[in-house]
Amino acid sequence: MYDAKGWFFPKRVTFIIDETGTIEKIIRDVNVHTHGEDILKILSNN
Repeated sequence: MYDAKGWFFPKRVTFIIDETGTIEKIIRDVNVHTHGEDILKILSNN
């Protein structure tokens, strides 16, 4: 399943997709406590 295998549950994976549908970034090491801020930083740099 999109290489998101975990021990009990699938790991979280985030895909940043641009307006043309191209995957710009894949985030595999998701920290649930900072993930929202991490995404905002990535989007503000583009």
